[in-house]
Amino acid sequence: APSGWQNAAVTVTLTATDPTPSSGIAKTCYSVNQGTWTISTTVVISAEGTNTLTYYSVDNAGNTETTQTKVVLIDRISPITTDNASSGWQNAVVIVTLMPADNLSGIAETCYSVNQGTWTMGTTVVISTKGTNTLTYYSVDNAGNTETTQTKVVLIDKIAPITTDNAPSGWQ
Repeated sequence: APSGWQNAAVTVTLTATDPTPSSGIAKTCYSVNQGTWTISTTVVISAEGTNTLTYYSVDNAGNTETTQTKVVLIDRISPITTDNASSGWQNAVVIVTLMPADNLSGIAETCYSVNQGTWTMGTTVVISTKGTNTLTYYSVDNAGNTETTQTKVVLIDKIAPITTDNAPSGWQ
């Protein structure tokens, strides 16, 4: 059984040996999450979350092994990242906080890019370029599930408007 989070069903092979003098293995039994005991050496675990595999073997002389356990972790759902970017025009540097969430395995990394630039790891994005800025981001969880890339437009205008008038000069 693999250690750490997996993002797909896990097939576990149980291999029993009987020390010398050996009467041979009569059966190997397992249970997943305290379910029904099954006689087999192959176990497929597919349930999301923390799964406890319990198993033992019996030899042909009737000796029963002490029950053993192994935890199998499965997370097949991608994380979800949200942002706190304001919609509409801003008149100063904008600091966006990316907020990734994953209910099972946790977040391994969050990456972002501004205006198709270099991808950077982190959750705090400083955007200072005037005009229309495109923030692109995604997160990856500890099981290796990658979120679909998200996009947010950040608008910055730090230049005050100029007002003119058409009032005539002189006396009217």
